[in-house]
Amino acid sequence: MSYQLIRQAVVAQRCLTAMYQGRVRHFSPHAIGQGNDGSENVMGYQYAGESSHPLPAGGEWRCFRVDGLSAVQQNSDPWHTRADHSRPNTCVTRIDVEVPH
Repeated sequence: MSYQLIRQAVVAQRCLTAMYQGRVRHFSPHAIGQGNDGSENVMGYQYAGESSHPLPAGGEWRCFRVDGLSAVQQNSDPWHTRADHSRPNTCVTRIDVEVPH
């Protein structure tokens, strides 16, 4: 269920809010697919919410395991990204869909 919702958000460039590791995260999902270990992952730009490490002003790239996300829902926030979106991605090595560079 979460995978398809996240996939649709990537295609439509819509921001999401979800729980991950007990914290609320607000992020723009940029790519979804599988990591090297076969897990389903999403590479997102987290721009608000909580984190186990301080979130820099403006946000930071984060890798989320899809099975670790809960209460996933689209929000009405504007799309967030950063110029280095095209940097090598080790989070999603077998891409299903991604935002165009």
